[in-house]
Amino acid sequence: VIGAVATSLGRGPFHTADAHQGLFLLWLFLAILVLVDLMVAALQAGRNRAEVTSQQGEVRFRQMFERHNSVMLLIDPASGAIVAANAAASRFYGYPPARLTSMNIAQINTKLPAEIAAERTRAIQENHNYFIFPHRLASGEIRTVEVHSSPVEVAGQTLLFSIIHDITERKRIEQKTEVMMQRHWALMKSALEGIYIMD
Repeated sequence: VIGAVATSLGRGPFHTADAHQGLFLLWLFLAILVLVDLMVAALQAGRNRAEVTSQQGEVRFRQMFERHNSVMLLIDPASGAIVAANAAASRFYGYPPARLTSMNIAQINTKLPAEIAAERTRAIQENHNYFIFPHRLASGEIRTVEVHSSPVEVAGQTLLFSIIHDITERKRIEQKTEVMMQRHWALMKSALEGIYIMD
């Protein structure tokens, strides 16, 4: 209002020789200010919605992670520190959750630390996400596990989300089957050689 009165009296930043043109410029300026203000408010509302959606997604992920029956770990890709472990991981490895999250994956994985670090790098770069490792339990028992590991964003930090399956029994059966097949093949081969000699 003050700008409109000042412009109509021949004063102010929108004063021109034509009073109508000055008032038009003033109203145009005010309309642009209102539009900019509305755009800023819309952008802020969009950002707030995105933050709420992101927070809801993280809450859903956290609930799924903690309640799932599969062994799951969140691992810092740079250091190998176990950032989070679900209840299934605690049961499988035999460590209380607080102890597990104070450990480094190199304390569980029996491969050399340099090899483990190289595999973490491959996983974070998404060059490879399936691994078979020997893991040591709290009891000292070594179990063969397959690990599916992919990078995820959690609370603004990129971590490796690892799902672990115990395949020890499967590997034992595969090895026994392989040994039996080799023996069977050796018997068949010697039997065939005997038939060949007889002819």
